[in-house]
Amino acid sequence: MAVWVHDMGFDAMDTLRAATYWPAVMMGVQDRYGSVTPGKVADIIAVRGNVLKYINLV
Repeated sequence: MAVWVHDMGFDAMDTLRAATYWPAVMMGVQDRYGSVTPGKVADIIAVRGNVLKYINLV
């Protein structure tokens, strides 16, 4: 993801979405997975710091 943001110029939020939400849409499971929303299944990774500023934390 750091390559997408730092080398290719993608927005950090768009990069995170490309790794989570859009794969769920492509697999047709966005009603259960892909975002942190009430009623959905989610694995959450907690990191110390701002991943939108420092994407390499993910």
